[in-house]
Amino acid sequence: MPDKKPDGGRFHKALPIDAALFVAMFFSTWGSGMQNLSSFDLSKIFPLLAAAIILYATLFVKNKVVFPRAFNWFVAFYLAHMVFTYAIAHPELLTFEHTEGVSHGADFVDVTEGPGITCVRVVLFIVFSYAFASLLWKRERLRAAALGYGAGLFVVLLVGGYTLAETSRAHEGELRNAGGFLDPNSLGFSGVAAASLALLAMVDAGKSRLLRAALVACLVVGGVAVLQSGSRTALMACLFGGVLIVTYLDKFSKKVNMAIAGVVIAATTLAFMPAALLDSLKDRVSISRAQADHGANRLDIWSNYADAWPSYAVGGVGFLLSRDVIRNNYTATLSMTHNQYFEVLVETGAVGFALFLAALWGLWNGVLARTRDARGRLLQPMLLAAMVGLLTEFMFLNLFYSRETWILFGAVAGLSYHWKDERA
Repeated sequence: MPDKKPDGGRFHKALPIDAALFVAMFFSTWGSGMQNLSSFDLSKIFPLLAAAIILYATLFVKNKVVFPRAFNWFVAFYLAHMVFTYAIAHPELLTFEHTEGVSHGADFVDVTEGPGITCVRVVLFIVFSYAFASLLWKRERLRAAALGYGAGLFVVLLVGGYTLAETSRAHEGELRNAGGFLDPNSLGFSGVAAASLALLAMVDAGKSRLLRAALVACLVVGGVAVLQSGSRTALMACLFGGVLIVTYLDKFSKKVNMAIAGVVIAATTLAFMPAALLDSLKDRVSISRAQADHGANRLDIWSNYADAWPSYAVGGVGFLLSRDVIRNNYTATLSMTHNQYFEVLVETGAVGFALFLAALWGLWNGVLARTRDARGRLLQPMLLAAMVGLLTEFMFLNLFYSRETWILFGAVAGLSYHWKDERA
């Protein structure tokens, strides 16, 4: 029989780890879009709490690595490639400084990080993902995480961030809510994460009406964030995830209830959305708009990277150096690959890309391989939908620098592993 109490040690019971998870997730959506609320950088609260949770997991959790072996191999290779890039190949590029970047108006400044800071941040998120996954043997912890994340996003929508006025080649004066970030797509991804965590936690909500109501509220908050962000990627992630859930649920009544709930949430949010945001959203989801701007120039970016494949196909160009591949094209000014799969290929080469695909398949197969017992018939579709949402976001954005990526990876890996353990 599996160990039902993976947390070891005498003193850990006195430590409020569930509360720490709630607070950490509460502040996970508080990015640089909250900079005008306080002289202290509020976006740094999550890393501090994440470090405390990692320390707890290191000291008191017995089963620390619950990810599939293929995922562990990819992470090891990815981190080794990162070290090689800045310790051996390009040590002169390793800086830990901030440089003032673009001003977004209303005194919001997008600050550029040195590669050293980004490396530390990504490593912290990855290690936190493993710590979070190892803690999910106790169901209350997922509930705490989901409620904390939803509550934090709700507060951000009320008091934080700002509405971003964005000008593009195809459309001027576009309005999108950026929430606690400086990028509306980040808010959209945050909404996807909130909805995913809420749906996963609902599986073990029990008979408590208050808990179920709170989780439904978190689901609604996620939907509001997605729609107000105007992120087409987040909208597709929700659509594909929702279709998968409705298709995969075993009972027809559950399918109908889930479909109705999705329609009601979307219709209610749209009905109360400010007119300017609604008009921008309608314009963004039109096919003519996507054709006019080439998918926000993504088709041009991907074409330039594809043309330069000999320069990165074997060993990659190194962590954060993907733009060097297309530096002679205008698309180099449009940030990076806008595709996580492409970014892994460009930065780490064919080996890293193959390991990444194997890692994703390991997670996916880890969910599919579980016997569909009474609990699994609800949990399995939710886990797969969370994965579908993440994989969809990867198609159009670079998200390894996002907390939400590693939170969702941890949730999927942890729940599928401990679900297996529970029925062993």
